[in-house]
Amino acid sequence: MNILLSIDDRTNRDHLRTQLSESGTYDFSVGDAPEDSGDDIDLWIVDGTTLERDPEAILAAKEGKEPQYFPVLLICPEERLSSLQSTVWDYVDDVVGVPVTPAVLDVRLTNLLRTRALSLQALSSQQRFDSLVRTTSSGILFLDTDGTIEFANEAVETLFGYEPCELIGSPITRLIPPRLQSQAKSGIEAYRNRISAGVDGAVLESVGKHQSGHEIPIRISYGWFELDGDTYLTGIVQEMTAIKKRETRLQVLNRVLRHDIRNDMNVIQGYANLLTGHSPEADRHVETILSVVDDVIQLSEQARDLDRLFHSDQEAGKPIDVCALVAAKSAEFRDTYPSATVETVFPDGTGFTVDAIDLLGSVVDNLIENAIKHNDTDAPAVTITVSREPERGTVSIEFADNGPGLPQNDIEVIETETETPLEHASGLGLWLVNWIVTESGGVIEFSENEPRGSRLRISLPVA
Repeated sequence: MNILLSIDDRTNRDHLRTQLSESGTYDFSVGDAPEDSGDDIDLWIVDGTTLERDPEAILAAKEGKEPQYFPVLLICPEERLSSLQSTVWDYVDDVVGVPVTPAVLDVRLTNLLRTRALSLQALSSQQRFDSLVRTTSSGILFLDTDGTIEFANEAVETLFGYEPCELIGSPITRLIPPRLQSQAKSGIEAYRNRISAGVDGAVLESVGKHQSGHEIPIRISYGWFELDGDTYLTGIVQEMTAIKKRETRLQVLNRVLRHDIRNDMNVIQGYANLLTGHSPEADRHVETILSVVDDVIQLSEQARDLDRLFHSDQEAGKPIDVCALVAAKSAEFRDTYPSATVETVFPDGTGFTVDAIDLLGSVVDNLIENAIKHNDTDAPAVTITVSREPERGTVSIEFADNGPGLPQNDIEVIETETETPLEHASGLGLWLVNWIVTESGGVIEFSENEPRGSRLRISLPVA
């Protein structure tokens, strides 16, 4: 950091220059005023002559640095310290008597420069905060503990129609529909009474009131902080109108996919079965129709499971007997696909459970069915191995088949969790598997099987 020496007394000036040079810690220059220096000055050392000659210049220099802290150190002969007027503190931040020892000078300079550095850090943080508050599309509100608005950013005007200055001093209920105001007041009071160290905020969805009177769906992330002994409540508000529209459209799409299409497929399946047995050529066509129908019905079932996953509030944490689950699912597929070999291996026994969500069975269903239906051999085979991974605190479920292997594009899409019109997974199955495993706190690993086929390994936490 840079120090400017404005010392009229040559002896004192040379003495200080020597001490600063010998310390090797400080960059300094000699001049009459900060504006005359080519460098940005962090500390100004003056003597009594400089102060008396132009005290207003010192005030102007300090004010010019605001809101930064700009320290001024006064060098004064020891015999004059006791006669200094109290008004001197209007201009300087510290006074040191000369001659001064290197140790004392270093302590005084270090304290002033450390305060200066903290001031610069605080200003930088304030500037970053101001930039965030100014540019974010989310409304930001600060309230006192009575629910009075103390601060509102510019985005609040976009959300609610009020200029920020209009809201300062208003109760938060000004932004809440009348039918919800009593509930909001009770909620603020209850949260205020719970505020203490370690109490976090939360997120809730509600309804706000625009200046024009219409209601808007909003999501509020709220919390609290203390400043200068006062407690403030914070609210970050996002408009949910577009999200709600997308949710509605997805619900309609999901209903069509889950119910309407499935019902139509059941009708097609029934009529196709009536055509079976009329001729070998017709049977081949019927077999193709039924295969496609099965695929569409499976897609509908996967959409059902996805709907359960996305609308479930449960967290991963239910003990599931994974060996019993794999054994039961494998038996079902042996009955459904008698030409396929479905083998289970439990090298560590079967007496353990995993921590996962209820939809884990859908993972096993999808992976076994995928290994069988997309197999290009006359004898599809899939082996499911369940084993402990004690060093990781997990249980692994590995699916190994003798098919053509998973398309590399499918693997990359799932690993990156991104799709484009040109790069996307084939169907919902792998997406469903990935999301259920992730929601259960697990991971998925892909590899090749030998001599052919693929291996998909799922690791889940032990219950």
